[in-house]
Amino acid sequence: MLAPGGLEATKREDIAGMWQNMIEKGATALALSIDSLTVEGEVIVETGRYGLIGGSGIVSETGKYLILRKREAGQWRIFRHMWNASQSSWNQ
Repeated sequence: MLAPGGLEATKREDIAGMWQNMIEKGATALALSIDSLTVEGEVIVETGRYGLIGGSGIVSETGKYLILRKREAGQWRIFRHMWNASQSSWNQ
């Protein structure tokens, strides 16, 4: 995972820790809207927009995302996940 602010996580426990941190800061849901989904052999490229929802259903952050999936041992696995905030109230 390549998060805004230079944060990077490659190990399962680090990725879980990043999500746990968002939950502890008040995130309650994540809304995704896929703009593009392309399959090229053993790779899927997905781009879209997201909204990070906090308490009382208020959208706290919006932005764009990119997910690359690779087929490994017959299963699709996330290979890279990157997002970029367009608007955020988390640090205010």
